[in-house]
Amino acid sequence: MELLGLRRRLGLSPQFFEVDTCAGEFEARTPYYYSAYELALPSPREAGRGEGEGSFPWTPDAQARLARVPAGFMRENTRLKIEEYAKETSAAAITLEVAEKGIERSRQMMAEMVAAYTQGKKQN
Repeated sequence: MELLGLRRRLGLSPQFFEVDTCAGEFEARTPYYYSAYELALPSPREAGRGEGEGSFPWTPDAQARLARVPAGFMRENTRLKIEEYAKETSAAAITLEVAEKGIERSRQMMAEMVAAYTQGKKQN
């Protein structure tokens, strides 16, 4: 009970996240959920804006696409890459097309990181 009281005082509540078992590449037939104690934040729809904290409005298709990326680091990094692409191209909103271009950048960055890690392992 002491831990529960501490969580309440800190504003932590159980949050539930869907894990896309196909990492957003294909429509998952068997996604599953996990829970974690985090700050209770409004969803993008509840906040009246698109995914994340950027200044771009997000279309529902773009929000749905980003939601297919696994929650946590991967989704946050992908959101940043999408918004980076939108800024560079002076997009007025994050559409599905803009989201896909940003996701491609995120994939490229991940591939480069894996390649650098693999190269480092070979040298050791």
